[in-house]
Amino acid sequence: MFLRRLGPDPHADGAMTSADLGVGVDGHWNGERVNGQFVIVNGEGYGGGPGDFRKDVEARVSVRVQPTNDNSRVGGFRITGYAGVGKATGGADRNRYLGQLSYRAQQFTVAGDYVSVKNAAITGSIISAFGVYHFTSSKVAVVGRVDVVDPDKNTANDGNTRIIAGASYQLSPNVRMLADLDRVKPQGGGTATNQALIQAQFVF
Repeated sequence: MFLRRLGPDPHADGAMTSADLGVGVDGHWNGERVNGQFVIVNGEGYGGGPGDFRKDVEARVSVRVQPTNDNSRVGGFRITGYAGVGKATGGADRNRYLGQLSYRAQQFTVAGDYVSVKNAAITGSIISAFGVYHFTSSKVAVVGRVDVVDPDKNTANDGNTRIIAGASYQLSPNVRMLADLDRVKPQGGGTATNQALIQAQFVF
């Protein structure tokens, strides 16, 4: 995934495409204290066709400003910035900007994001917060997430707030089970929708 992230995912709200055709470079320095990527992509996504000659330029930089007892490439207190600037087929603006703060230790992870999205004359935003806590000497963890989505800042009550809370159990090093409650509340007092989900994560 181009954005190396923890938790909140703007792909799920249509702010970014999850795959595209292009070329890029990435690198890391000083023991991965700093890592980054730069790519030029088609911009239309894997399902959008080749479009015209216009392309998108995307760049990300992540800096670990403080280490923790998690020595992985996403461990520590990190500041991440991302920008994707381009034109959609036909010439409309297609710009995405993201800022993230994340703190990951062996026992817990917390992260917060702000995403700004511009499609032609429409500007929207996503604010997200995520956390997971692993109980000591246990395979059990609890997770929580809040997403506030505003697709168009000039249109009232067109967004929603999503709250997710649940618990996970590590069956094996490669398999984790998750049970969670997912609540989506429209802006402006609309009827909320609630789901209870059981999911499995497989890591290869």
